[in-house]
Amino acid sequence: MKRGKNFRAPVGLGLAATGAISILLAVTATLPIAPASQDRDCGTPSIEGWRGLLLGQPLDLSRAKYVDLLSLPAVGPRTASSLIKNREMVASEPERLTEVPGIGKVKYLKLRGWFASSR
Repeated sequence: MKRGKNFRAPVGLGLAATGAISILLAVTATLPIAPASQDRDCGTPSIEGWRGLLLGQPLDLSRAKYVDLLSLPAVGPRTASSLIKNREMVASEPERLTEVPGIGKVKYLKLRGWFASSR
């Protein structure tokens, strides 16, 4: 199995104040990048799941894990479970998100740009 390159992405920023001194802390994480598949027409490495979301890539519903779904805006434990139970329907037709229990029109409008389908 080939190992991909690593990518250092900022995970969060924080401000630590001790007395009169303030320090800006930047937390970074080393993220593994999967080698680009041969059938892609561009040489952009593929990062899946919540790591890809950090870089603005849409989440593939057919392969998304529970933790990946929880990282989306307006998705809690119940909605993530509903999305996993209805994965087949939603992965093939993302516009059917409103049929998933817990996702109404407002939540659909918040989520529609976050998904992609590999099917």
